[in-house]
Amino acid sequence: MKKLFLLPVLYFLLVFSAYAQNRTDVLALLGHKMGDIRNNIPVNEAISEICSTENYAIIEEQLLQYTKDSLCRVRKQAYRYLALTALNSSDLFVQQKVVNMLLASCYDSEAIVVGKSIHFLKLFPKAAFTIGAKSEIDSLLYAIRFYKNDLYRLAAMVQTAGVQRILKAKLAKVSNKTEKWNIYLALARTGDKYAADYLLYWVKRLPVANDFVYDILPGMLFTKQKVLYDYLLQLVLSDACKCTSGNPDSNRKINCAYYIIEELAYSIEDFPLALNEFEELAGELNAKSLETVRKWYAKNKSYKIK
Repeated sequence: MKKLFLLPVLYFLLVFSAYAQNRTDVLALLGHKMGDIRNNIPVNEAISEICSTENYAIIEEQLLQYTKDSLCRVRKQAYRYLALTALNSSDLFVQQKVVNMLLASCYDSEAIVVGKSIHFLKLFPKAAFTIGAKSEIDSLLYAIRFYKNDLYRLAAMVQTAGVQRILKAKLAKVSNKTEKWNIYLALARTGDKYAADYLLYWVKRLPVANDFVYDILPGMLFTKQKVLYDYLLQLVLSDACKCTSGNPDSNRKINCAYYIIEELAYSIEDFPLALNEFEELAGELNAKSLETVRKWYAKNKSYKIK
């Protein structure tokens, strides 16, 4: 009888011992990595060992201490590890908790910390942003000094309560053309018809070449507005738009439509160009690919945007 009683006790002790050893190992590894960062020593990443879902409870308290460090590179890395751990987790509470931490870091005095935190915030699902988190984003729209354009986009992505009102008020005061353009992009993402029509009016007057593909196209895709996607697909039907080849040793011009359909493939449901398991185009783009997309668009004018 004694032996039967001892078995679960021994099992508990073994499990606890393994947990304690893992905790010690993870904290030691984390301390070593953060020490290297503090001393500006190049770090060989150990993301999987530190940022796994089961380690969150172990590293949270330690990382919160690092977020208060006097060195911005240490603070930035601490927020990075918190973000990666939460993004690897399926626990919504953990994600919401880390989102709030990242939003708090947007008040940091160093631009590099703010920029990295907003980058990670844009990777979280909408459900990770509570009503309180969305309200904090609205407050940041007034207060933030760095990476304003990225914050405008984040506010539009999560649909904060005050995003349209705040951004429209900013339009009347902003003189910087790049910032104003990004406000219109954010407003269009929220479904503001005037903003989408404004963007369409101006993009139709821009030459379609390399600058359009690299500087304008990403913003158009961000809006998720069909009126702008329709214009991009109309450009796909044309052979007149010429861009430089991706081959640095070639001066040959190619149809800009190839670059456009490559990006549209990630943004439109049931697009005729297949993606592989890594969410990359499964094959190379060629004349057949372009013709396939053109035929698909002719029959699918009511396509849906992801």
